Amino acid sequence: MAATERTGGRGAHVLALLSLAVAGVVALTAPPAAAENRGSARLGVYQDDNNTLVISPMVAVSAQPTEGANVRASYLADMVTSSSVDLVSSATKKFAERRDDLSFSGGYTTRGFTTVGVSYDYSHERDYASHTVGAQLAREVLDRTLTLSLGWATSLNAVGRSGDPNFSADMQNHSLTVSGAQVLNKDTVLKLTYQGQRADGFQASVYRYVIVDDPLGGRLRTPEVVPDERWRHATVVALNHHLVGPIFVQGDYRFYRDTWGIDGHTVGARLAWTVSESLHLWLRQRLHFQGAASFYRARYAQPQSFMTGDKELGELTSSTTGLKLDYEWRPAAGKSWGLNSIGLVAKVDYLRFTYADFVWLDGMTAWIGELGTSVTF
Repeated sequence: MAATERTGGRGAHVLALLSLAVAGVVALTAPPAAAENRGSARLGVYQDDNNTLVISPMVAVSAQPTEGANVRASYLADMVTSSSVDLVSSATKKFAERRDDLSFSGGYTTRGFTTVGVSYDYSHERDYASHTVGAQLAREVLDRTLTLSLGWATSLNAVGRSGDPNFSADMQNHSLTVSGAQVLNKDTVLKLTYQGQRADGFQASVYRYVIVDDPLGGRLRTPEVVPDERWRHATVVALNHHLVGPIFVQGDYRFYRDTWGIDGHTVGARLAWTVSESLHLWLRQRLHFQGAASFYRARYAQPQSFMTGDKELGELTSSTTGLKLDYEWRPAAGKSWGLNSIGLVAKVDYLRFTYADFVWLDGMTAWIGELGTSVTF
């Protein structure tokens, strides 16, 4: 939920985890339906003009063992190659690494339209390991026109440093999400969401250094130091509306604030078009505006208690333009084999970042592409 995340490899990690989290929440909050088992696979590619490439294959399986129950498991790998200016400015060479992520979730929806769910995620790379557990509760009330939901997640993280077996640090993250979705009329749904998050422990990058001016006129490089505690708060209001015929629109606004002094504003719009019974199209646009952390400086005149050279903690703006196509084929002959449908998904996003006060980079562009397929039985 953070307003700022490291781009490149870490940024792609965050995007991938968010995709998995959204898929899990959708599965957990779905009403009881006919049993359906699904297998899916996808390949995602992130490429920016800051010399970072991320290739992310993923496979997932889900099943409904009984009416109202569902289980899901997925595996994701991120293979990162980077020689970005962030690394060069920190005197770090080009690197290549791989992150593996295993995710499990399960839920049950009662006939009274109450949904409970649990989830577990394990992520590992050569200098970082994370265990995340979560629980969700949702209830439909007022003749199913209002859905209330509550979610909790705790993440335990072990931070290391490549090539240094003596370095070890911990970080814990706890988040609480409360939301309500109200049907206003047959064409419109309003949703409000609040998420609070507390991170405690080592939150700096062991590879990042900052520039400090030497009184004699030179420059010194010193390791990044940030507070051990960070509280984040985000509020989102979203409106879904049936525009006309097979066309739906969504608009949302998100306000973010944290105890490091960052304020963020994000506005988004999405258009969904059911081209045919089998083909669906989505267009989206997202704009993000963010102020800098209170201790962020492009360069420091003298050492301070907290210092960072992370461009994602500085003042920035970003935009995302995306297109997604989803095709589902239901072969008539498939029923004799127990096959319900075959799905194909193609997605592309174009991202543009502008940094107001970063020494090494004024801006950056990136492309994220994804191809996937799924089979339901």
